[in-house]
Amino acid sequence: MEMILWIAMFSGVVVVALLVKTSRQRHGWDTPEPGKPTAIYRGKHITVLPSANRQLWKYRISDPLGMAEPVDSEWYADPETACAEAISRVAARGGNLTEHRRD
Repeated sequence: MEMILWIAMFSGVVVVALLVKTSRQRHGWDTPEPGKPTAIYRGKHITVLPSANRQLWKYRISDPLGMAEPVDSEWYADPETACAEAISRVAARGGNLTEHRRD
């Protein structure tokens, strides 16, 4: 009985640790290259890129299979805004990159 109690407590600690770790990360975003958050959302590859002086940020949405030209956004003040705008754009456009291209 004591062993079951210890296992339950350990499992609870592990679950809490994973929940805390997940809550601190941006939803679904990874940073394989430092300072360049990336995500796959609704079948599109999204990368957030800094300007040369790292004062502004933009997103690039591309087709992972290369079937459409990538779309670059305007510049944003911070990477969080660029990430949110990229997700909103893909959600609103249904993944169609060619119709709503910004240069």
